[in-house]
Amino acid sequence: MKYRSKQVEVTGLIQDIAKDATDNIVISLDVGEMMSSVMCLVPDEQMQAVAELAKGQLVAFHGTVRGLLLKRPVIKDCRVAWAGPKAKDKIDKESARLFARSVESCSFQLMLRLRGPNMKRADGGVVTNEELRALAESPNTPVAKMIARARADLADAGINSVSCEQPALVLPIRCDEGEAQSKHPAPECRLQFVDAVINEMQH
Repeated sequence: MKYRSKQVEVTGLIQDIAKDATDNIVISLDVGEMMSSVMCLVPDEQMQAVAELAKGQLVAFHGTVRGLLLKRPVIKDCRVAWAGPKAKDKIDKESARLFARSVESCSFQLMLRLRGPNMKRADGGVVTNEELRALAESPNTPVAKMIARARADLADAGINSVSCEQPALVLPIRCDEGEAQSKHPAPECRLQFVDAVINEMQH
């Protein structure tokens, strides 16, 4: 397995929270039909964070790939990186709006994460990091204007910095662009919170 012992970031919906034969917490994540589910082994120091989680909740974990068990990836030392609202929670429109502004303020970094090596221009050439940076930093481009508006809105709400490494920030963009036409969208793309964030984004 090429990812064995690699540090990874995984995002999905909690299917189950249980204990194994040695009394360790194991969380099963639905990460979409390509991998079906992932097993996250949680260290003792994360027990308090895990106690706040619930089935059906969108969560992101950082951990180390241990291998496969019954064809399911197993990740050890899982630590909660981000947790969305619980499935039964009422969607807070203001939280969705601020999350959308956070996504927009990190547009350049998220484009770098999403584009991969094969993102093409209209002429067939590969889009470079420098071209993406120009889109984000040239003051008159639509992307730069969107970023400026988003940062101003966040500042008005008392939020002066956003960690663009937050794994969940990429979900609204991916779900809006890549999953909209899919007959089998990823599980997180069916969440009301993600839909609410997409609706709040400046299209």
